[in-house]
Amino acid sequence: MKFRKPIFFLLLLAVPNVCLAEAGQVSGGLIVAWLVTVTTGWTLFCVLAFFLFRKLLKRSFSRSFFLSLALFMVPVAYLCAVGVYAYFEVKSETPIPETATHPITLAGAVFPTGSRVQYKQNGIRFWDKKPVQVESDTPVMLGSLSITGLKVDESSGVTGIVLSQNHTIDGWPCVAIAGMWTEVRLTPQQDHPLLDSCWLSEARMIGGVNWPAGTSVSATTGYWLLLWRRAGTSQDLPASAFGFPLDYMSATYNTNIELGAWEGYSSNSTIRTGDYVFPSTGANTTFNWQPGDDIRVEGSGKNVKTGKAITCVLVQAQNHPSRPCKPDAN
Repeated sequence: MKFRKPIFFLLLLAVPNVCLAEAGQVSGGLIVAWLVTVTTGWTLFCVLAFFLFRKLLKRSFSRSFFLSLALFMVPVAYLCAVGVYAYFEVKSETPIPETATHPITLAGAVFPTGSRVQYKQNGIRFWDKKPVQVESDTPVMLGSLSITGLKVDESSGVTGIVLSQNHTIDGWPCVAIAGMWTEVRLTPQQDHPLLDSCWLSEARMIGGVNWPAGTSVSATTGYWLLLWRRAGTSQDLPASAFGFPLDYMSATYNTNIELGAWEGYSSNSTIRTGDYVFPSTGANTTFNWQPGDDIRVEGSGKNVKTGKAITCVLVQAQNHPSRPCKPDAN
């Protein structure tokens, strides 16, 4: 028993050295210094507490030792609790994939047993989870839409669906491709979801613009945004807009499908309009729709009659008479 006190003090004095050794693995001198300072200070405080337990509270050596040890372990217990909380907090943001052992209902669609489900925890309650994405090899119905996948995003209000066949949604023909998500906003009348984004399943002519299949359609506040880009393969032909071949174009339309803005460019086609030509070599030839139905054509062109260079031509969309822009009156 006479060796108890020396052993106890040696153990307490060894604690800062152990922590220093562990802290040495952490990069950054400030972090190491902070750990050593805090650990040493807390150890000295626990040694002082030991003597207070012995002298003031008249506790035995063993009781004073265990009380001091319990006090010393308080920060450790706190850090462990914080670590466990942080673990489950991070885990709650990570989807949990499972195979459904029973039918799963999500956003009104009922998926069969065997569907691939991703769950999300409610906060840190790992025992409380809800499905956020389901995919199945068997088509199911979401209102009037036949789908094989569905995922919900509560923060944005957008629901992603994988169509099992082409569907017209909100007036737009949307393509069904395995693994491709079409985004909609569900309404109380689920037979008529509102389209958020999809790709056209077929070409659509709007005014003087022929939007090819594969055009991206997105809904924004008060208007539609359409975008198409040529893939660049030999099988992929240029689009046609206002009589011009294009490799890229985008436009906005209001809810009545009236043109609000349109632009595009051509990289691989020679553009001819009236007395002017813009060769395919060199920089892109760009196009912009102007209110009043003028198309502004810009690039490295020339007047085929005079041979003079020109960089800008205005073309009237209806009957294609061409005239130079004011700065280029050639």
